Amino acid sequence: MLGRCPGRRSWSLDPPRDPRARGSPGEPKHAPGWGRRGRVKVGRFLRERLRAKVLGLVVGILVLGFGLLLALNLGRERHALEERHRETARLLATSILTAVENGMIEARPDIIRRLLQELRAQLHDVRRIDVYRRNGVEAFTDLETVEAVNTYVGLEPELIRRITRLQRAPGQRLDHPLFRRAPIARVAGAARLIGGGDLDARTGAQSADEIGQLGRAIDDMAGHLRAARVELEARNGELASALESLRESTRKLELLEQIKGELSKFVPEAVTRLLEQHPDARELEKREADVSVLFLDVEGYTRLSEQLPPPRLNRMIQDYFSAFLEIIRAQHGDVNETAGDGLMVIFQSDGSQTRHALNAAGAAFRLLVRVAQLNRELVGTYPPVAIHVGINSGPALVGATKLDATGGGRWTFTASGPTTNLAARIAGLTRGGEVKVGPETAARIRDQYVLEDTGEHPLKNVAQPVRIYRLVPAGIYSRIE
Repeated sequence: MLGRCPGRRSWSLDPPRDPRARGSPGEPKHAPGWGRRGRVKVGRFLRERLRAKVLGLVVGILVLGFGLLLALNLGRERHALEERHRETARLLATSILTAVENGMIEARPDIIRRLLQELRAQLHDVRRIDVYRRNGVEAFTDLETVEAVNTYVGLEPELIRRITRLQRAPGQRLDHPLFRRAPIARVAGAARLIGGGDLDARTGAQSADEIGQLGRAIDDMAGHLRAARVELEARNGELASALESLRESTRKLELLEQIKGELSKFVPEAVTRLLEQHPDARELEKREADVSVLFLDVEGYTRLSEQLPPPRLNRMIQDYFSAFLEIIRAQHGDVNETAGDGLMVIFQSDGSQTRHALNAAGAAFRLLVRVAQLNRELVGTYPPVAIHVGINSGPALVGATKLDATGGGRWTFTASGPTTNLAARIAGLTRGGEVKVGPETAARIRDQYVLEDTGEHPLKNVAQPVRIYRLVPAGIYSRIE
């Protein structure tokens, strides 16, 4: 027994002693080497016990590993065996299915039934071999298939009698998921309806087989297509509304363009350009600008008004002035006013003050040529017409003038000031077929045109006499009068 000796820091293997028995008479005394031998025996006993435990542990591990390895191998063998059996079953089912199809094609269900009987007798490892229709009823027992085929195709009476002899009561109907699958015809019918635009059609497939999965996929597709169609119809409604608004705006724009085209006949082109650039009409306010003003009068208008009825006279003036308009626009002039037998035209140009003076002079000569042409073209329709033209250049107040009245205001666009007044007075001095210009215009065009100095002339409402020049048409002259 292991015990601690009193008064020492070591342990001893000596058996304990009874203090009361110490020195008792008649007790045998231990030999001197007994304690050492006891310690050796206890150590050997512990080592042997430890060895036995280690050996048992190793054996247990080996047995456990062997068992796991054996179980793993058995599992693999079982899986391989099951796969071989499944493959054999698949091959067997394929062979039986082929035989059944061939028998159906040849209209010999008796051969199919005999084949099944032979297979049941030979295949001892197969518990059951039977052929069932899709609805779970045993095949080749009743006449349902024969009657359906005879309805659509028409079978020979002898064949029907031969198959009828094989009729017997079918076995128990199978209630298995394989026989509850969604018929492929219903799935196909729903797919055709969906393809035709009926996105509310559904296959109603609930089975877990491939046909059921296909049916559910088709149902999901139809649901997504229906949601997309609803969204597309909503977008189409928005687009239709936007398109209608756009059409309405286009109609209004066309109407405004039409109105603009009609108004442009009454509004100078300069005003039209200013309004397009500044719709708020800020630039229409009167401002000083350098211009050339041309006044044109029909000579003998009073005499013509006595010869022609007013409608015909008005028509004649309209025909001539309409022909003048094209020339005036080509020379960048704006018809500002018409007054019976006269026109007031304003010429402007950016930068160069000489340019609009040259344009006015060129327009005057072209107008004279056009009058001569019209007189020849309209001979017999109207009496011959003669015009005279006066031109003056210089600064003028150009812009809009508002005339206020009780019934509403009216805007006029014109050029006012001494330059305009002098141009009107010069036009009054001319005679038929003449073009006369003021001193400022003559100074600007003298390098381009021939001018005849007609001297100074007193003019109405002009303080000092004004030197007037006659614009000589191009040509060859022996003398200029």
